[in-house]
Amino acid sequence: MAAQDTRTVTEPSFPSVCSTLSAELQQTGNLLPSVDEMLFDTSRVQQALNACTSGEAVELAMGTGGDNAFLIQPISIPPGVTLLVDAGVTVYGSRNPRDYDAVANECGTVASYSSGCNPLISVKANNAAIMGYGVIDGRGGQTLIGPGAPANTTWWQLSTQAQTANLNQNNPRLVNIDANDFTLYKITLQNSPFFHVNYAGDGLTVWDVKIIAPGTARNTDGIDPGPAQNVTVTESYIGDGDDNIALKPGGTAITGGTVSNVSILHNHFYVGHGMSIGSQTSGGATNVLVQDLNIDGDPTNGSDTGIRIKAESSDGGLVDGVTYKQVCMQNVADPIQFNPFYSSSTGTDYPQFQNITLSNVTVLTAGSVLLEGYSTTYPLGLTLDNVNFSPTLPSRDLSASNADITFGPGPVNLPVTSSSANNVTVTNSVTNPTEAPYACNSTNFPLLAPPEFFGSAQQLTAAQPLTLTAIFEPVVESPTTFAPTEPTGNVTFYDGTTSVGVMTLSGTTDLLTLTLPSETAGVHNYTAVYSGDSNYATVSTHVFTVTVSSLSSMTQLAASPTQTSVGSPVTLTATVTSTGGGTPTGSVNFLNGTTSIGTATLDSGGVASLTVSTLSPGVDTIVAAYQGNGSYQTSTSSSTAVTIDVTTTTVLTPSSLTLNAGQTVQLTATVTSGSGTPSGNVTFLDGTTTLNTITLNGNGTATYNTTLAAGSHSLTASYTPSGNDVSSTSAPVTVQVQDFSVTASPASLTIAPGGSGSSALTFTGLGGLAGTVTYTCSDLPTYISCNSGTVTLSGSIASTATVNLTVAATLAAIPAIWLLLAPIFALAGFRRKRGRRRAGLTALASVALLGCGGTTASISSGGSQTPPAGQQTATITATTSTIAGTLSHTVTIVVNVQ
Repeated sequence: MAAQDTRTVTEPSFPSVCSTLSAELQQTGNLLPSVDEMLFDTSRVQQALNACTSGEAVELAMGTGGDNAFLIQPISIPPGVTLLVDAGVTVYGSRNPRDYDAVANECGTVASYSSGCNPLISVKANNAAIMGYGVIDGRGGQTLIGPGAPANTTWWQLSTQAQTANLNQNNPRLVNIDANDFTLYKITLQNSPFFHVNYAGDGLTVWDVKIIAPGTARNTDGIDPGPAQNVTVTESYIGDGDDNIALKPGGTAITGGTVSNVSILHNHFYVGHGMSIGSQTSGGATNVLVQDLNIDGDPTNGSDTGIRIKAESSDGGLVDGVTYKQVCMQNVADPIQFNPFYSSSTGTDYPQFQNITLSNVTVLTAGSVLLEGYSTTYPLGLTLDNVNFSPTLPSRDLSASNADITFGPGPVNLPVTSSSANNVTVTNSVTNPTEAPYACNSTNFPLLAPPEFFGSAQQLTAAQPLTLTAIFEPVVESPTTFAPTEPTGNVTFYDGTTSVGVMTLSGTTDLLTLTLPSETAGVHNYTAVYSGDSNYATVSTHVFTVTVSSLSSMTQLAASPTQTSVGSPVTLTATVTSTGGGTPTGSVNFLNGTTSIGTATLDSGGVASLTVSTLSPGVDTIVAAYQGNGSYQTSTSSSTAVTIDVTTTTVLTPSSLTLNAGQTVQLTATVTSGSGTPSGNVTFLDGTTTLNTITLNGNGTATYNTTLAAGSHSLTASYTPSGNDVSSTSAPVTVQVQDFSVTASPASLTIAPGGSGSSALTFTGLGGLAGTVTYTCSDLPTYISCNSGTVTLSGSIASTATVNLTVAATLAAIPAIWLLLAPIFALAGFRRKRGRRRAGLTALASVALLGCGGTTASISSGGSQTPPAGQQTATITATTSTIAGTLSHTVTIVVNVQ
């Protein structure tokens, strides 16, 4: 199909922002309070636009405290600059006609001309744009104010007055573009005093725009391109008080200007005068495609039209190559109207409508059809293909003249036939008579525009909040409130099939925003579903896809204490942070080496703690492994060493607890540990004196043999570990080493023969020795005698006994024969084998020798003798029996015999 924009048109996108202006006014309902009527934002908006670089946008944004409105006088958009109006923001035009005067004091009047006003927004530079989810409101239905303004009159009332007087109103247009490559995207334009959009140039793109005004607002055309080339209007919603779209080739202002290469695609029209061409057609309109158009008029408004070409001979011209296809209509008074006699004006610019095609058009309600050419010379050239009226159009509601009409290839149920009287020729070329009517139903006529749904970003990190905005915008305006009836009901926001929030439309706004503090990493497909109410059906938004990337994390581990004994608690604390922002959540797994010892959940500060009492003896290598979540990546801490010392027990076992002096004792130290067989050294101590240090053998024992001095000994064994065992010292063991001492006082006695002397023996027990000591004398000649005896010891308490020594007065008599033989025995040594007899004889010999002058003793004539003078030693031997054996000590007493 040749009828189309020659450009490759794709959906526009919002440019980068050069500056953002915040709203400082606040609307009440859909109105700006009168107290704010002089608080204009014109200067700061214009300055920002002028300062912006081509390719960038000035953003009008919500302010603080609910401020959501701007009030402006006429502004202009520089080349390449975009005016971007945010969702929830309304830009209001001034209500003072003086602000719009193109000629002094002419704006706001009814006159023979209509050029007395400047537009609210003027574009005279290429590549400019108006975009955004917000609203620009011309306030056409509100009372004018200011000096010279007609009293109690609105812009729209001026239009009505002009119509009554057959004159023109001097009202400002909302947006007037005289430039190439202009774009309208997403914006809502409403309540214009005059035409909403007037375009002259090459390259107009209108994409997803809403234009709203009541059907009673005269001359509030939606979009009027002309003269213009390469125009695309798509996916837009238009309802107003005049033509929804009117292509205007030529006209009194720009005579001869063509409209060509136009694509009107996938649009919805409501109240208004439909898809029009004209009434100015002097410049010619060619290559126009209207496709997928749905028109739902106001059944109470008898002026609504659907498809219309209108012209007059005073400003007519050629309209050639226009195709309408896939069109649904209901509640339209005049669904099809080709009218070359639109006004009573006459001239020689004859309207010519040819090569007009309607294909797959369905009309669901009754209405009138006008199929008329200017004359037999300039007949209407029309093809109808699968055009269906349901109910069937009565013949009274169809008028045809000066028309060459072809049916086919699809069926047509219009009651039109050839008529020579009316110069109508109908050619039936239907080749597919059973083709079903083009399908139309209630879904073709939504009262809500498809919801706008978008987020604050499509690429996020997990710590960033996401704001989802849903706009459920009505497209039919009340003629009394100059605003649509806002929807009520619930809106459920979904991530896939999971609800992430429910909000309520209260009937005061069509905009909802839901902020999600953070989302998990991955691809999220968000939608919002409106529940519907008595005015509006349930509707779901398109999918808004957001890719959330996970954030890196860092885990740090601390242990307290880092050294303790087996079974003692150790608190492990993991702190998880992220340089990407936010606080990680989830759990931390604590591991000893590669073995998990427990998990803990991060608190709101990103901290997880675990207390354990089961760490293994030795050096435990602990790490904390953050498990990550949908927002944060996993991370593992560096290792922290926790030393678990094993409690040991050292037991000292002597071979005996009671010893006699001089006996060897074996000391055995046995060390036990919870970690197995301990290693290291054992030091044996006697009190604080080190006896020796011995290395533990393979079974955890060490032995040491020693002798101890008499007395009581407190012995211990002290273990010094070589591993992670804890040192320990045995309980003290008391070993008693028993002994006693004996002394004689005096230790020397002088005794004359026949006399006696005594010495006191003192016995002292050592090492707690107690018992009976027996003492005897020995080593004394026969002439000296001493007593034996016993004494009882009581430990260290001294016990005494007396030894009496007596020197005989005389020696016993010796037989003569022994005296005679003694010398012989002495000399011969009485060499006999029996030792006992030899000893006795030797003693006898000695005695004999004494008698022979061998000593100082003398022998009396009767055979007796006096004990010899000299020194003799008495040996006192003391003995006692103990459980450890017999103890024996001696002491000597010197006896000086006089």
